[in-house]
Amino acid sequence: MAKKNTLQRGTAKHQGKAGGKKPIGVRFKNFFGGIRAELKRVSWPDKKRLKQSTVTVLAIILMFVVLVWVFDTVIRSVFTASGFYSAKPVETKPASEASTDVGQIASQSAVFVKAPAMAEPQI
Repeated sequence: MAKKNTLQRGTAKHQGKAGGKKPIGVRFKNFFGGIRAELKRVSWPDKKRLKQSTVTVLAIILMFVVLVWVFDTVIRSVFTASGFYSAKPVETKPASEASTDVGQIASQSAVFVKAPAMAEPQI
């Protein structure tokens, strides 16, 4: 018969600090060490390929900017022609001319109805 592992869960050696977690310094070191190892495995592009990719990305972005501008212009002109949208700014009163009279504001707003009083519960 093979010898069984005598280290069982729940013993002091197995649990370690904070439920089996390593100290924060060790975890940071392992994390950044893993990043460094992964970056060494990356096949980086040469200068020519990098320039080509950059120009391609910028050209695609420029095409989408033009496309969005065209759609915006067409939709705005359709809405303006149909009357749903007006390019004229809406005139508003300056704050100094605005009415602060509560009675006048209440008369311009919706009518408020007082709720009926509720009977108090019997204990």
